[in-house]
Amino acid sequence: MRLINDSFDQLCSLNEKSGATVGIFPGAFKPPHRGHYATAAAACEACDKVYIFMSPKARMLRQPSKDTGVPEWQKFEGLLNKPRPGITIELEEVDRQTSASEARQKILDASLGRRDMESFTNNIETYLPDLQPMQKRRVVQELMSKSVTDGQITAIEAGNIWKVYVQQLERDFRMQGSIIFETVQVSPIVSSYDLVDKELVPSGFTGTVKLYTGT
Repeated sequence: MRLINDSFDQLCSLNEKSGATVGIFPGAFKPPHRGHYATAAAACEACDKVYIFMSPKARMLRQPSKDTGVPEWQKFEGLLNKPRPGITIELEEVDRQTSASEARQKILDASLGRRDMESFTNNIETYLPDLQPMQKRRVVQELMSKSVTDGQITAIEAGNIWKVYVQQLERDFRMQGSIIFETVQVSPIVSSYDLVDKELVPSGFTGTVKLYTGT
C-alpha cells in the first residue's frame, strides 16, 4: 500500500481548496487494449489528474477473465454511500468496446504461424487504439514477443504498453506529468474500498474523485 500512499500524497499539490477533479482507473490490464485506452482518455478529458493502477498478476493468453456475474460498477457501490467531508465520489461508466479475454485470444490466434509483424498487426488491429505508427509498432512488439514465446502477458509487458499509451494521452490532452501509472501489489479492483476510502485521498483534500470502470 506504500506505493499508493506515495502517489496520493501528490494530490496535495493540486491545492487542497482548488476543488480539483481526480480520476482513478484500476484494473488488471492484461493486455491494455483499445477499450482501456478509451477509458483513460475519458478520464483525461474530465479530470485534472489521472491515476491508473494495475495489478501485478500475469495472465496466460488462453486464460479467460473471471466473470462473477456482478456488474463491475457494483464493486464500487459501497464507496458511493460513504461520503467524506469535502469530497465527492462519482462513478464514471465508459464503454470499454473490447474485452481483455477477447484480445488475449486474438493475440494467441494471430501468433500461430504468423511471425511477421505486418500479419500479426493486421490480425489484432481492432484491439489497438489509434496510435502513431512508431507507437503502434512498440505495442505490437510487446504483444508479439510474448505470444510467440511463453504465451503469457505479464505486468512488465502491460506496463510497457501503458507507457506508450500515457505518452500519447499526455500529448493529446496536454497533461504532461498529470497521468500517473503504477503497478500495485494489491488487486486494484478488489481493494478499491480501502484504496479510495482510506488510502488514496489524503486528509485535507477537497474536490471530486471519479472512479472509472467498464459497462
